[in-house]
Amino acid sequence: MLGFARFFGNNTSVPVARLAAPASTWLTPLLAGLVSLGTVGCIDEPQVTMPAKSNELRLRSVKVDLGKAVTTAGGQVELSDAEKIAAYTAVCISGANCSAFARPQTDGVKVSSLRGVNGAPLAAVPADQNGSLKDGWGALNTYWARIPMGYGCDAMLQGIVPDGSADLQNISNYKLTRLDAILGSVVGAIAAPVWTAGYELGTPGQTCTYNSVGQVQGKPIADPVRWAKAVRRIANWYDRELPNLKTNDPKLADPECKTAKAPWYCNPTITNVEFGRDWFGAGGYTQATKTQWLELYKQFALEMRQEFPVPGNDVNLIGPSVVIEGAASVAQTTPGQTRHVIYDFIDYVVDNKLPLSLLSFELESPTPSDARLAVQRISEYAQQKGLKRDKGLFGATGTEPIGVWVMDL
Repeated sequence: MLGFARFFGNNTSVPVARLAAPASTWLTPLLAGLVSLGTVGCIDEPQVTMPAKSNELRLRSVKVDLGKAVTTAGGQVELSDAEKIAAYTAVCISGANCSAFARPQTDGVKVSSLRGVNGAPLAAVPADQNGSLKDGWGALNTYWARIPMGYGCDAMLQGIVPDGSADLQNISNYKLTRLDAILGSVVGAIAAPVWTAGYELGTPGQTCTYNSVGQVQGKPIADPVRWAKAVRRIANWYDRELPNLKTNDPKLADPECKTAKAPWYCNPTITNVEFGRDWFGAGGYTQATKTQWLELYKQFALEMRQEFPVPGNDVNLIGPSVVIEGAASVAQTTPGQTRHVIYDFIDYVVDNKLPLSLLSFELESPTPSDARLAVQRISEYAQQKGLKRDKGLFGATGTEPIGVWVMDL
C-alpha cells in the first residue's frame, strides 16, 4: 500500500529545497477525490546543517505478490504450481471446500502512482541552485507540487502581505517575488501547484517566528475577513489579472504568451488552494480557539467561491489539512472535547452548506494498515454526514461523495 521516494538538495548550512514524492491511495467510494501524500515540512532555520546523506536520491518501490493465498488462520499458501492454482480457482472460489481460505477481500482500496511532492524544483537558497535539483525532480515524475512550505517567510502570507492593515485590493501592497519564482519553477517542470495559504498576514517591522523544527510558526488569525480577502486577492492575481495583463495588455503583454512555449504567467497557476496546514500545531490553534478556526474556513470558502463560482471555474478548495496521528486519534466520533477536530470540521461544512472540493489531512501512522484504517474512518464519517463535492466543479452534480486528499503519510 505504501511507496515512497525522496529528493533532497545540497548538503549546506543554510536552507535547502526538500522534495518528497509518496504513494497515494484512493478509496473506491471516494472516486471524486484525489489523494496525494508527502512528508513532513521543510527546514527553514538558517543555522540548521543538513546531514551528509541529504544529497541523495532514494527510491522505494511497492511489490504486490499475487502468488499466495491467505488462509483464515492468517497464514499464506504458495500458489506457484498449476495444480494449486486450479484447485483454488475452480474449487475455493466456487464456494466448495473453501473453509481453509479467506474469501477475496473487495474493500475498494487502490494504489495510485507516486505523483505528489512537498516542494518545488527550486532551491530554498539561490546559491544552491544547480542542475541536479531539476534532474532529481524529473526522476520523481512529479505532477502535484505542494508549495510554499519550506521556502521561508518570504513565501508565506506574512511575507507576501507584510502589512496586513494595508489596502488589500492594491496588488502593489503584496510582495510576490518569491512566490513568483516558486510557481514558475513548478509550472516550468510541467507540474500543478497546490498553494497552501498559511498563516497570518504580516505586521510592519516583524518577521516570521519559527518553531523547534524550523517551520514557520503561525498563530490564530486575528481578522478572518481580511485574511480571506487577502487569499482571494492573491488567487485573483495569479488566475485572472496577471495572465490577462501578460496576454492582452497593450503595454505589458508578452509575445511569448502566443507561442507554444508560453511562460508560466500566461495562464492561471493557482487552481488548487489549500486552507492552511497543521492548524492545531504549526498553525497555533487549540481546542479553545476551535470555533474561530471553523469560522475562518467559512470566510475562506465564501470569498473563494465568490471569486471563482462554479460551474465555470475549476478551482479546488482543499481543507482542512489538520494532522491525524494514527487511526486511534480518529476512533471517537461522538461530539466532545476529546474527538478529533476533523469531525467538527466535517459537521460544520455540512451544517453551513459550505463549498469544499477535497477533504484533506496530514497522516502520521506507524504502519500502512493503521494509515488505511484512519482514512477509512474519516471517509466513512464524511459519507455518513453527507459531505459532497462542490456542485459544478469539473462537472460534479453535487451528489458525489467528497474526495479525500491524504498528505504526509
